Amino acid sequence: MSRMKGMVVWGAVLAGLVLPARADEPPCSSRTAAGQTCACDVRALHPLQGAIGRDEVRHKAEKIRDKPNKARRELEDDPIKIVRGPGDEFYITDHHHGAAAMALAGQNIASCSVVPRPAFSTPEAFWRDLARDHLVWLEDQDGRAITPADLPTSLADMPDDPYRSLAWRLRKEGGYCRAAMRQKEFAEFLWADWLRRQPTLPIDKVRRSSKAMVDEALALARSPAARALPGFIGDEPNSFSCPDD
Repeated sequence: MSRMKGMVVWGAVLAGLVLPARADEPPCSSRTAAGQTCACDVRALHPLQGAIGRDEVRHKAEKIRDKPNKARRELEDDPIKIVRGPGDEFYITDHHHGAAAMALAGQNIASCSVVPRPAFSTPEAFWRDLARDHLVWLEDQDGRAITPADLPTSLADMPDDPYRSLAWRLRKEGGYCRAAMRQKEFAEFLWADWLRRQPTLPIDKVRRSSKAMVDEALALARSPAARALPGFIGDEPNSFSCPDD
């Protein structure tokens, strides 16, 4: 395809979307420099976690549909974070749920930022470095350990973890606080795994309605048993409000 024809096709793609990336953003490619923001097709991005919370994705997708201009501004201020992996493929390091929500809302072109990463000589080195820097979550939807080869290949292939949805609802209801975390990477999954082990939160009830289980989860999250989890605020007064959460 000629350069001119490629530009015309890309322009047609952007023009057909309600929520395009910024007009001055070039498409993400093998030549995109680290630290640069570019327009990516979220359908082509590879996840770096084994599951997703569908309730959060649906909630975000509704907000995108209801207020597309606000969603565009937020995405420009905080783009989807990606890294370049083996074969010049792009992998998501942050905003899996936001990217999945974009796709669900029918907005396939989004602003992405290429995160600088150390050079790697082999795929094994790529995955080793991601694990070292807490940028990949190697668990499936049931909290079982997986390998990089077991990761979903696209956002559309990501299975639902009901406990990840519950962990998201728990945070939104003040069960724990991101601002109080020393390690924010995959914090919701740490909470999801802990919630998964609680006898009063059986999978059938959580799968039926994570919203209905929030009160029970809140009581557990404020108990001393949750003290080791990131963002624990059980020692704070009930009037405590987490900033910007």
